Amino acid sequence: MPGSVAVIDLAVVRANISLIRQRLPNGIQLLFVVKSDGYGHGIVPMAQVGVDSGVDSLGVVTVDEGIELRRHGIKLPILLLAPILPAEAERAVTTDLTVSISDWRTAALLAAAARRRGKQATVHVKVDTGMGRFGVVPTAVPAILARLDHEPGLHVEGIFTQLSSAASTTAGAREYTEAQIDTFMSLIHALAHDSLLPAVRHIANSAGFIQYPQRVTAAPLNMVRIGTLIYGYPEVAAAWTGNIRPPAQLTAPVIAIRTLERGKFVGYGRNYQAADVRRVAVIAAGYGTGVPPGLAARGHVWIRGQLAPIVGTVYLDHTMIDVTAIDAVRVGDVAEIFGPHLPADRAAAWADLRVCELLVPALTQARRHVYR
Repeated sequence: MPGSVAVIDLAVVRANISLIRQRLPNGIQLLFVVKSDGYGHGIVPMAQVGVDSGVDSLGVVTVDEGIELRRHGIKLPILLLAPILPAEAERAVTTDLTVSISDWRTAALLAAAARRRGKQATVHVKVDTGMGRFGVVPTAVPAILARLDHEPGLHVEGIFTQLSSAASTTAGAREYTEAQIDTFMSLIHALAHDSLLPAVRHIANSAGFIQYPQRVTAAPLNMVRIGTLIYGYPEVAAAWTGNIRPPAQLTAPVIAIRTLERGKFVGYGRNYQAADVRRVAVIAAGYGTGVPPGLAARGHVWIRGQLAPIVGTVYLDHTMIDVTAIDAVRVGDVAEIFGPHLPADRAAAWADLRVCELLVPALTQARRHVYR
């Protein structure tokens, strides 16, 4: 059946990783975030590109994602960036996943599972410096680290935190981000003084790496976690990020063309009425296969070298576009929903979304993925 197709250029992903590598100081590890099915690009292909490009580790959110990578022969360290459920401790240990710890209860369950298997579970302690989602409050970190260090079933490899406002350029957001960095660095130095500092220390996400490069790679920090930037969309602009390119495009074929007489309605709800004679094409993609409903009557697609406006609502499997001004459009032509001519961040702005809010579900919902 015709439908939306996500085309992923693996060479672009490799090039983006290389550009980021070139900007990392010596000794700074690169963790490639491949959670949420590689931001919709495909978790296994993205992980394999990461391996080929020499990244140091991978980041996922669920145990199932980690297991999927292990099943495909990925041997790099894999960090679970979110807490696990109690029932998942055994599987996390069995598949050698690195677990983020936000509380002692999870650590104890993990240690017990590791002892039953005759293994050591590797963990990173998550610190809540202001995100307010997961993590140990800074004042409680020394005590929990000391306790973890005495647990034979655990190997405390790392410590990290998450910046909540690094993508914003407002004065308030910058002040908040600087305070988060200060809090984490003060904690790191205190832990070093007490001989409790884990070997791996990281605070940088993509936006943090762009806006605060010196601070988030300064010793004793030694790893960055990069996701959005590798997928081609810097959350904030810098001089060098202009060389970062999106590897993905989403397309769908035209499956019908209709002529609407003046005054005629089209689609559910009669929310589009032709003011004069219009030529309307139907593309085989809708909100179930990658086209956000927020693009209705506001967005466009790229077809035959021009922008064609979306008319009416976005349907589950179809979207209608006005091609009155593009005479050459025929059934079988391919419309670009986003890609090299129509970047996803531009489409996201039409739908009043952040780029990842459009990009990830759109690629995830595509009927087919093609890699080149």
